[in-house]
Amino acid sequence: MNTNKNYGLQKLPLDLNRFSLGKVVAYPKLNELPDTFEIEPLFVHDQQSSDFCAAFSGVSASEEQEGVELSPEYVFAMSKELTGDVEAWGQHLDAIAKTLVKVGAIEKKDAPYSVDNQTPEFLRNPKNWDEGLKIKALEHVKGSYMDCKGPYSAYDNLRAVAYLYRNEKKFPFLGMEWSYGTNEAYLEEPRGGYGHAIRMCGWRTVNGKRYLSIVNSYGKNAGDNGKFYLSEEIINTYVPIYGAEILTDITPEEYRSRLQSFGQSWIIRALKKIIEVLGLVAEKIPPPQIDTLIPFPVHVSKIPAWADAIEIMENAPVAWCNPGAIRGKDGQFLKFKTYQEGRVYLEDYLVRCCTGRHPAYPDGGDTTLIEFQNIYSPSYDGNNPRAYANFVANKLGVSIAIKIKELL
Repeated sequence: MNTNKNYGLQKLPLDLNRFSLGKVVAYPKLNELPDTFEIEPLFVHDQQSSDFCAAFSGVSASEEQEGVELSPEYVFAMSKELTGDVEAWGQHLDAIAKTLVKVGAIEKKDAPYSVDNQTPEFLRNPKNWDEGLKIKALEHVKGSYMDCKGPYSAYDNLRAVAYLYRNEKKFPFLGMEWSYGTNEAYLEEPRGGYGHAIRMCGWRTVNGKRYLSIVNSYGKNAGDNGKFYLSEEIINTYVPIYGAEILTDITPEEYRSRLQSFGQSWIIRALKKIIEVLGLVAEKIPPPQIDTLIPFPVHVSKIPAWADAIEIMENAPVAWCNPGAIRGKDGQFLKFKTYQEGRVYLEDYLVRCCTGRHPAYPDGGDTTLIEFQNIYSPSYDGNNPRAYANFVANKLGVSIAIKIKELL
């Protein structure tokens, strides 16, 4: 094993395609944020002598959404399977986020091992974990992840993101350098040290000075019952180096789709293995039909097709990279750097409307398609909402009276 143990969190690798939340979502104004906003973490973990801090922080963020205690050890091992560097010390946040999206996480009660009963050398090796656990991990898979870059400093971007998604319990996990005493709860300045990952749980203002509130993975005897409070200077120094990620939960439809896909590949792999054992050539035997493997139908969301129809109707200038011709809060048309960013924003916009998370649609998912068009493409702006709704309905094969939540 690599004995270079001077860090636990690796620096974020260069990735020019990394998706930044701030590119497509309007962050709240800083004067809209309260002086103090904190939640008590559901669980405080202890990573003990392991280098698994990245997994502990990412799992802590996922636990707030899942509401159950998860296994950071399993996630760390699966991240090593993803990156292929089992013996390398530590891990970076992107690898943990990708693991939570691609594999998911198992509940602590289902984990056969932990830092309490196995060594880090054993736990980090994905070959030591039963392949069958991946089906359990799907129950706690994430939908996507994004970094938290935006219009403000690293510190204020984190506050804005956490407050924006407070009802959905999307709390960033982030990296810094650590050389602080475990009982020193308020940390004022950067001291260098080794890379370490933590999870945000809010912020507080003390004597006019703001601190980011974080939950650590050193147990409840460290800091303030497991929590620490970091100055703006610390956050602004280290987050650009180590990163900060936010996780988006998966929808029931996406879960069923992934479950079907996993079931197909799992059964086919098992059948091929049996065939190999029997000395037959697996490639000569056709795989079983998909509909014989999974007994339930998979729901297909109409959001992409809905976005396609809107894109056709809007016919927005290509230079805007805004296929939905969506306006910002200032009433001006939004402009994105790439078409993909604009398309992601459009589909996210529709999902937020259907789930009651867009203030312009007070009835949320109970809004009908024609009511949606009256708001999205109002007649006072030179549109014909009924004709627009009829076009979309025809493309989707639905009525203009359908409730938009049924399009998810």
